[in-house]
Amino acid sequence: MNHKKLELIQQMLAKAESTTPAEAEALTEAATKLMARYGIDAAMIDANKRGDSREEIVNRNYFFSGIYGVSLAFSMTYVVRAFGTMRPLISNPAWGVVDGKSIKGARIHVIGYETEVEQTMILITSLHMQAVSAMSSWWKSFDDKAWMGGMEKFKARRDFIDGFGLGVSRKIKDAVAVARVEVDASTTSGPSTELVLADRKTQVDAKLAEMYPRLRNVTGFSNGGSSALADGHSAGKQANIGQKGVTNRKRIEG
Repeated sequence: MNHKKLELIQQMLAKAESTTPAEAEALTEAATKLMARYGIDAAMIDANKRGDSREEIVNRNYFFSGIYGVSLAFSMTYVVRAFGTMRPLISNPAWGVVDGKSIKGARIHVIGYETEVEQTMILITSLHMQAVSAMSSWWKSFDDKAWMGGMEKFKARRDFIDGFGLGVSRKIKDAVAVARVEVDASTTSGPSTELVLADRKTQVDAKLAEMYPRLRNVTGFSNGGSSALADGHSAGKQANIGQKGVTNRKRIEG
């Protein structure tokens, strides 16, 4: 993959850490569009290669610990699917190592072509910290919690995280749609982005079936009707993909 472009994405995300909300939002849009365009360009180039010269399909994973680890993992599946050519899996329960200690949580696996997967893992790292931060800020001003029991409070925060992932995924889908139009407009010969990306999805699905022949499908947690889901969705649409977690979070190993 082109490491210079990956570094540019990282720099854009890092810059959003210490800037104004307006500039951070602009960086969010720019980073999302760059990731979408970068992935499609790589797919179009790779489509013209043959045999062993083609990009590899890889499986990368990210571990989420804590009481909301499973919720965060499910939330990130929306983000992965929004790009259209990768497939997310959830391992629950899963174990990770934080500061030398074994901790229970959930793990998201991202299966896809290397270029897209590597940049998506950077995005997930940022969104993990951002979702937690956004939920914490929202909860402080959420008046309904005064009448909630313990389980209801847990479900409300879980719904917020679910909505956050849905909000981010909407932004990504929009960026991918724009990038596809731009690439098709600049391509004078060869297959369309629709055909190339459909073929990539087919190849990834085939690899997924080969790697995990006994998979079962699961859905998210939310019933889709809570105000927490809507609030999380709104926060996700305003996501700042340059939270400090990109560079300062503790290393988690599986």
